[in-house]
Amino acid sequence: MLIEKKEMGRDRLYETKQGKVTPFTFNRRVVSVFPDMIQRSIPGYSTIVQLSGIVASRHLKTGKRCYDLGCSLGASTMAVLNAMGDTEVSIVGVDSSEPMVREARKRVVDSRVEFLVADLREIELEPSTVVILNFVLQFVPVKDRVSVLERIRSSLEPNGLLIVSEKVESTSEFEDLHVKFKKFNNYSDLEIAQKRQALEDVMQINSITDHLDRLSTTGFVNPRVWYQCLNWASFVANA
Repeated sequence: MLIEKKEMGRDRLYETKQGKVTPFTFNRRVVSVFPDMIQRSIPGYSTIVQLSGIVASRHLKTGKRCYDLGCSLGASTMAVLNAMGDTEVSIVGVDSSEPMVREARKRVVDSRVEFLVADLREIELEPSTVVILNFVLQFVPVKDRVSVLERIRSSLEPNGLLIVSEKVESTSEFEDLHVKFKKFNNYSDLEIAQKRQALEDVMQINSITDHLDRLSTTGFVNPRVWYQCLNWASFVANA
């Protein structure tokens, strides 16, 4: 396995006042600063990703398949590989952003991994034992989320595992602490405000209760929160 340790840029995408803030997209500019952006923006990010690999490894056995849907640069894929050691498994990373997938292919080179450019709402899923949706569902139109989960549920083998991590609706206390977290990581008020505006109609979040209820109604068993840091949470559920 080759994981290229590649230096990427500092996130300065919103540090200059913009006349019109355009909707957020996972384009080449975002890809060029993505590791810095996500580390400075999501409290608990590294813990969620690393433990996602460990959680996945309890279910992913020799010869079995794992999907990393919305894989971005392959961080969750890397976490699974690290947790599995030399075990022969298949990991398929899928992202609709061609720049993301192009960079992921450079960063993770392993015969057990395949990266695809595709819309997770349309891709045909092969049978698998683990599906990871880390920080992805929040970018899927609300009207499509049930069908996405139903398709994942149908593709999972008996007792297969789904991992879902998301920003969630929370208390004003946690929202305020999240802002303070970003300021602590040297984002200015202007950067925070403009990023929020860019995400306003692109990223639509749900409550923890909404997530648990939707997992239940789409056929998953025992949906539960396994990690929460402020207004970010990760869930697991079984097929």
